[in-house]
Amino acid sequence: MAKPARHLPFIAGIAVFLLALAIGKYLVVLEHDRDHQALHVQQQASISLVRAKLETEINSTMFLSLGLSSFVAASPDFTPGQFEQMAAMLLRLRPTIRNIGLAPDNVIRYVYPLEGNRKALGLSYLEHPAQRQAVLRMMEDKQPVIAGPFPLVQGGVGMINRIPIYASDAQGQTYYWGLASVVVDPLPIYAAAGLDNPQFHFALRGKDAKGAQGEMIRGDASLFDEPHAVVMDVVVPGGRWQLAGRPAEVIPGQAVADIFFTLIPWLFAFLCGLMTFLVFRANLKVRALALHDALTGIPNRRYLQRMAERQIAQSRRSGRPFAVLHLDIDDFKLVNDRHGHKAGDQGLIFAARQAQETLRSADFIARVGGDEFIVLLTDTASDERLHTLIDRLRSSMCSPFDYENKSISLQISVGWATFPDEGGDLDQLIKNADAKMYQQKRTGKTEPDRPADNDLKGLYPHPD
Repeated sequence: MAKPARHLPFIAGIAVFLLALAIGKYLVVLEHDRDHQALHVQQQASISLVRAKLETEINSTMFLSLGLSSFVAASPDFTPGQFEQMAAMLLRLRPTIRNIGLAPDNVIRYVYPLEGNRKALGLSYLEHPAQRQAVLRMMEDKQPVIAGPFPLVQGGVGMINRIPIYASDAQGQTYYWGLASVVVDPLPIYAAAGLDNPQFHFALRGKDAKGAQGEMIRGDASLFDEPHAVVMDVVVPGGRWQLAGRPAEVIPGQAVADIFFTLIPWLFAFLCGLMTFLVFRANLKVRALALHDALTGIPNRRYLQRMAERQIAQSRRSGRPFAVLHLDIDDFKLVNDRHGHKAGDQGLIFAARQAQETLRSADFIARVGGDEFIVLLTDTASDERLHTLIDRLRSSMCSPFDYENKSISLQISVGWATFPDEGGDLDQLIKNADAKMYQQKRTGKTEPDRPADNDLKGLYPHPD
């Protein structure tokens, strides 16, 4: 069945890298052709470059927040473990991120990492004087808003990108769930953008993305009034900052400038390509989390529904039938009772892995319940082929697995239904497959050559 476009992040990253490199090279050629221009033009170009890098550093970091908000919007009933897994991934992608929080109804309930950030738990944004206005503006505009930099409750200084999250209820109505906040350490971003360059004096204003009306962020405010200073807007989520800069002294020789402007396109292209790669990869991971079972790693019911719709449409076009299998682990509760829930979890993981290894590349398996799996079998033109595949699948999933020096086997009941003879949609196919499966269970328990005790034989450790 269809698999995620694993190579898409690489392709997108390389494409953006080449495009950014081409643009950078073009700018370098123009700069070489304008050697005769005045010092003010060179100054403006240098500060414009710093502005571009500042925007790249800020917006690329803040853009990752959209992946978190998309995850919550798609799965508003997420577990703390899922949040921690998602947050840990984002922190690995961008080390400048200090912590990530989720605030249902504008009250912080989830924060990662928890160590050092416990003071933030329970904080109500609407009751916090320093953060209330930024949150209200975010809710009014329904757009991400950057706040700060300002002192944090848990200590230190950070700037926060807040994204409103809108989820859908059971009736499909959209409602305001709360917000996601990503706290970023601004100091490495300033350094990466070049604001610490000793050859220039820089000042930055526009706290809370308010542009010229915002408070000072860093530097000397008088720099904005100097006649030789260059003032530029820096686009950030929810508004703008303003950057003012001028050379600290006479610009070094042309040879040094040539080296500087030669390296910039490569650095800029690398950053753009890398950020594109990381963002695309993060989005793919978020999509995968929403479509896969957390325990076994195989597709879930939502993914099954999508693939079934595609398979039905394809079968109608080609005229080829396909089969739906309903697999159920017999007496699975007794596995948990006798060996513990960890053993049961290991059994589910083992069964899913065995099934994946047995199925063909075109087939598809999903976990749809505690001990239930649904399989889509393509190319089942004959009953003989179908039953052969079922026998192989049952044999593989029923093979013993080891747990704490014990060998445990599972027993699998299988029901099946074929499209279009036994159903025209997934629900009907599963219903008919389910009926066959329970008929098999009843028949298996009444066969004279199969004592009732044998139904539980897979629940006991095999003798060494």
